Amino acid sequence: MGMYEDLHNMNVIRPIIDRIKPGYFEPVEKPDGTYRLKNVQYTNPKNPWILTRRIKDRLCDFWYDVIFQDYGMLPHGCTGCWKVCMKLDTLEQLMKTLALQKRLDLPAKCGMDERPWTDCLYSAYWYVPYQDGLEGGRKLWKLIKKEVHKHVDPKINVILKRA
Repeated sequence: MGMYEDLHNMNVIRPIIDRIKPGYFEPVEKPDGTYRLKNVQYTNPKNPWILTRRIKDRLCDFWYDVIFQDYGMLPHGCTGCWKVCMKLDTLEQLMKTLALQKRLDLPAKCGMDERPWTDCLYSAYWYVPYQDGLEGGRKLWKLIKKEVHKHVDPKINVILKRA
């Protein structure tokens, strides 16, 4: 069975019906009488992260909340994403990291990590622009590792990760 038949046989609206009601998506009628869903500047208000600078070349909130959480699929956009990550154990580390992210003025976020599969209280991320790829990731990792060890805590493990 082809993809069209699979989609035709499933209710693709059911997983996101609760997002349509509060206005994350707006149903728009097309001239042929069918509907499409227009993404209305989606941002999750329950997001526990502080974004010091939003990255412009991806739709992380939408991809994670809707495509991954609601539909259970890994968004294609995530497969090309490289980011520098670190786990933080104290509020002091989080505040120092936030100050560092603001000073560096790079696409980044930090905050309370509520995901059940993580083993830390807080996390921090710096995002590599898509066009920079793995090489850009390695350069950013070296910079962030140096800055974190100097300004936050020399014991923090700074890693480069994909997706």
